[in-house]
Amino acid sequence: MANCFEIGETTPCRDQLDPSSVLAHVLDPFTRSLFTEAGLAPGMHVLNLCSGSGDVAFLAREVVGSTGRVIGFDNAPGLVGYANEQAAYRGLTNVEFIECTFENLSFLDQFDAVVGRLVLMYRQDPHADLAIVLPILRPGGLIILQELDLLAGTTVPLARKIERTREWIRDFCNIAGIEPQMGSKLHATLMATGFDRPNMRVDGLMGASDI
Repeated sequence: MANCFEIGETTPCRDQLDPSSVLAHVLDPFTRSLFTEAGLAPGMHVLNLCSGSGDVAFLAREVVGSTGRVIGFDNAPGLVGYANEQAAYRGLTNVEFIECTFENLSFLDQFDAVVGRLVLMYRQDPHADLAIVLPILRPGGLIILQELDLLAGTTVPLARKIERTREWIRDFCNIAGIEPQMGSKLHATLMATGFDRPNMRVDGLMGASDI
């Protein structure tokens, strides 16, 4: 299962087009900080994995600037068209989205960085996907991935309704073939694919309620 969503002929609203956009306003600050901390810089050429409606690609464009270039790919033509419309609306001539899958990735030039947010958790074989990406990453290039651990949160004191919701999430992910703890498993996944001592960081959200 890919982090790429099929749509019909009728163009739905933005959040229906790309469910990750629902989380964008929460995740964008962390993603932007991760990009700069990892070394993404002006002038770089970037590939965005499973780019959806373009949220992550546009964040990368903020960092690489007008001298860089960002290409995103997705397997849903409706999403690709929508993302390209967004790039045109923003006047970004160096951001492009193409219809593509991991299996038929083919570029003449190598990229300075490969980025992705909430991608591997939806993939059946993350190791194979990363092995496909490696040849199109230049020597010394960056691969910057952001994944969630949907089961890591806790409540103090124990909130039984939230704990029950966590059980529903776990059960749904098991049925759908989604890895709910890819964030916690990302280091091991990268190591098994051949990355040497990847740098990792953990971000978290905290909240409170009067209820």
